[in-house]
Amino acid sequence: MATIRPYALLTSVRGRCLFVAVCGMFAATAQAQVTDRLFANGFDNRHTHVFSGVIQESPYFGSPDSYGLPNGRSDAMASPVNARLRVDRNCEASTLYAQLHSTEATYTGTTILLNVNGLDTLLACNMSNALPTCSDTVHKIGLGPNDTVTLVITPKMPSRPLTNVDTEMKVVVRFGWTCREF
Repeated sequence: MATIRPYALLTSVRGRCLFVAVCGMFAATAQAQVTDRLFANGFDNRHTHVFSGVIQESPYFGSPDSYGLPNGRSDAMASPVNARLRVDRNCEASTLYAQLHSTEATYTGTTILLNVNGLDTLLACNMSNALPTCSDTVHKIGLGPNDTVTLVITPKMPSRPLTNVDTEMKVVVRFGWTCREF
């Protein structure tokens, strides 16, 4: 059994452990770290940080793209300013995974990518209802102190009713990515 630090929060998705924002490296609401063995998902270095979360439809309008916090859960946002994660050390972003769940008839496919300091990167992947999961394990992006990271979803996610009832969510994108210190 793994030892989990007391301040940690661990969630389970379909029976698999999901580690969210390790060791306070970035400003995050949930943190977890396995301290007595290798990460269960195969990472072999304690200095690899795993970020994951969910981006859901929002009541916002007006932008051709949607933006989401690269850690944790957020509504799709119309402005990247509201969806930035500030990096506080050097690391290499890679291994982007994503999953689309859409019951919206007009929203059948999307692209998710990492945006760094306002510039889209090659760390990206495409999903559709026919192929709802995607990954990019090829591209690597160097990050440094004070860089800002945002997730971009294109085309923008549809708007949901203003009720904020989870059962009315028709489009959800789950994601995860890593950042290995160097």
